[in-house]
Amino acid sequence: MNSKNLLTSKLFDETYHHTFNYISDYLAEVILKVLKDQSIVFDTGITMNEIFTKLTCTEEYKENVRWVIHYLIQQKKINEIDGVFFKENFTYKLYDESQLTTENIQPSMDVIRKIGENWPSIISGEKNPLKLLFGANETILWEKYFSNQHYLYSIHNYWAANKLAGLVSGKNKKILELGAGYGSGSEALLDALTSQHKEIESYTLSDISPLLVRKLKKNLELKYDTTRFEAIGLNIDQIKQNEEVKFDYIYAVNVIHCAKDPVQTISNLIQKMNKGGTMVISECTRGHYQELLHQEFIFSLLPGFEKINNERDYPNFGFLTPRAWIDILHETGVNDWCLEINPGPKCLGALMTIRI
Repeated sequence: MNSKNLLTSKLFDETYHHTFNYISDYLAEVILKVLKDQSIVFDTGITMNEIFTKLTCTEEYKENVRWVIHYLIQQKKINEIDGVFFKENFTYKLYDESQLTTENIQPSMDVIRKIGENWPSIISGEKNPLKLLFGANETILWEKYFSNQHYLYSIHNYWAANKLAGLVSGKNKKILELGAGYGSGSEALLDALTSQHKEIESYTLSDISPLLVRKLKKNLELKYDTTRFEAIGLNIDQIKQNEEVKFDYIYAVNVIHCAKDPVQTISNLIQKMNKGGTMVISECTRGHYQELLHQEFIFSLLPGFEKINNERDYPNFGFLTPRAWIDILHETGVNDWCLEINPGPKCLGALMTIRI
């Protein structure tokens, strides 16, 4: 499915949910292999402390190890009896690769494999995950992952882009995008605006990395030569109020959950909007905190994806529930907002629209 078709098709359809489930099970298989290579097998039973010892896990990463073990339980690879973990006594594979469609999920598989190969060295403290995953040689890995050619990731971009483009009206409108990164969200919105024949006065790209958005600005100027772009470094935890710079629309895809205080961040952003302005926020979510998401295996190793609950059996990182986002919106004090959940059997995303 190409990006043009995604702009008008149903996004969270059966294919999407099937593909998400396949990648979830693929991760479980990778984890089992990684543990087996560390002499951790479940045939005769093993305790969590024995697993910690075999992995020479540092205190810092014990919650990541707990997450991995409980993820295997969720995916029905192992079970637990009185604190001892055993291999399931029957073969259970959720999805066969032959069932997959032609959708591009290789970026997810590549990142999972990369982390799996190095996971024991990370949790033992031998390797720094930031240096490992964001070194000069790994740029292409993340460009592909955060791309609109990556099916599982792009859906959230198009969901938010379609929403905001449909709300843009009038002339001389200014857009601010948060966490623009490699630009897939930017391209999704700009393509949606073009397809809906909407014109804007300016598009401000922001990211915690000024270098990244300056590079993105140059690339987008070549592709969208009728749009005026600005590029600024912006840390969402340090948003300053500047009355001279305000925006009509603010657009954020999978960014706000990284804020140390989402309530304060959203409140600060509201102050940067013109009267009558609109903010659209798209976030990956989980239906409840007993549900572990395959993306956590990747991002829990990075800053900004802190543990978000105190559950021993279900350690969660980063991704909130729709209920939690509703509570956050209430706390901001804003009155005109709505939250939509993706269609389908599993809650995997929330789309929030705030009007002032």
